[in-house]
Amino acid sequence: METNDTKDFILKQTFLLLLTKGYDAVSITDIQKATAMSRGLLYHYFGNKEELFLAVADKYLVGLLEMDEGAVVGMDIPQLIAYIVSKYSQAIQVALGDYPGTYKISIANYDFLIFRFTQQYKALSDRFALIREKEIRIWALAIEASMQSGAIHAETDAAKMAQYFVCLLDGVWLNAVNKGDSSDLIKDFEMMLSGFYELLQR
Repeated sequence: METNDTKDFILKQTFLLLLTKGYDAVSITDIQKATAMSRGLLYHYFGNKEELFLAVADKYLVGLLEMDEGAVVGMDIPQLIAYIVSKYSQAIQVALGDYPGTYKISIANYDFLIFRFTQQYKALSDRFALIREKEIRIWALAIEASMQSGAIHAETDAAKMAQYFVCLLDGVWLNAVNKGDSSDLIKDFEMMLSGFYELLQR
């Protein structure tokens, strides 16, 4: 395998172990077995266990969920809803997609992994806080775009409504976590966000 392919393989196998066994239970020995690689070879690609775990977090936690500000410039609310639905659909497929039948993985595993990583690494916790601020900013811009087009009332408080949209996303996500089932997550995202947008249009 090429270097990047090998790194991706190691990251994928480590991520799967973290999902199924939990952050605290995964050892380098586990990763060696999952990848069929020696410790020395693993450390050739990643300097140590912490570096490997942070690379997993960057790709599968932050990377899957963080919105690209450049991609949403000028979007109004319906366009942003479509973008978010598409992004989360892809994220769920990558994070919780087709794994061997012996693995039992749910969105609760994924959510707890995020929680455990942010507990362990303050820099990662700070990064998620910045991601949330960015989400609120993106929503505010989309709301302002919808106000300018006349789709919603011009006196709408964009900053406050942006926080409501983000909290709504959180609520739908947590409902799926509590159920341990993400099968309706994307549909619920679209339904709840679109429903709230319709309320703003009245």
